[in-house]
Parts: sequence; C-alpha cells; structure tokens
Amino acid sequence: MAATPVAAVGDAMTHLVFPARVRLVVAIPDALLERLEAFVAERGWNLQDGVRILLAYAAALHAPGTGGPTAEETVNAWGAARAELALLRHRAYLADESVRTLRMNVTALEAANAQYRRSLPAVEAELARLVTPESLIGVSEPLSPDQLATAPAARQSLPRGY
Repeated sequence: MAATPVAAVGDAMTHLVFPARVRLVVAIPDALLERLEAFVAERGWNLQDGVRILLAYAAALHAPGTGGPTAEETVNAWGAARAELALLRHRAYLADESVRTLRMNVTALEAANAQYRRSLPAVEAELARLVTPESLIGVSEPLSPDQLATAPAARQSLPRGY
C-alpha cells in the first residue's frame, strides 16, 4: 500500500467538513459601513466573519420553517408596540397635566401666603385695639389703674393678666 500524503487526504475531505462557499459582493452606503465596522469590532470579529454571522443569523431567523416571525406576527407585534406607545403617550400627557395643576396650586398658595403676610400687621393692630380693657367693659375713655381695681364688674369681664 502506498502512503497517501496527509495534505491530499485533508483536501479530499474538506468539502465534507466545510461546505463550498459562494462569494457575495454587497454595496452598502459609507455611513452603514462605519456602523457595521463598529458593531463587528465591538464584538471582536473581523469584518468578513461579522458579515457572515449577521447574514447567517438573519437568514436563519427569517427562513420559512425555522421559527422566525411570520408576516402576520410581525404586523401584530407592530400593532402591539404602537398601542403601548399610545398608552405611554397618554400617561405622559396625564403626568404633564398633573404637574401643571400642582404648579398652579403652589403659585396660588404662595400668593395667598404673601397676601396674609402683608395684611398681618394691620390685623394685629386691629386686634390690639379691640382687646383693650376699656373696650371689654364698654368704656370710651381709658381707665386709670385705680379705677380698674375698684370696678368689680370690669375685673370680672377682663381676661387674665389685666
């Protein structure tokens, strides 16, 4: 038996392990090529292997009978995504309206607080005028301390401390 060179055996069996390749030429825009190169480099692949992997993945995903989404499933998925987007937009609108209402309430409270602060000295002055001992016993002229001490009805109607 003649010895077969190893290289000849390897070449003879190559087609069994690695199927024949077809060369494919693809023209893509420069911007897409830059994105593709960045994507492939990010994963540590060279450009040829990255393109092969991505094409094989897409072919396996969309080939009939491989479990890829059908056209109807794709349309349904798009419809569900649009419905969810509409719901999220509505929730964002409601949140925006709530924030607007809260801002108006805060502004109104701040205005009311400022008004109360401006009117407080006048109210305190009016209260001090109304709560004098003379006004409590119905006397129009101020009483001296001796008069207050001798007026039993006046003492009873005065608040504590007077």
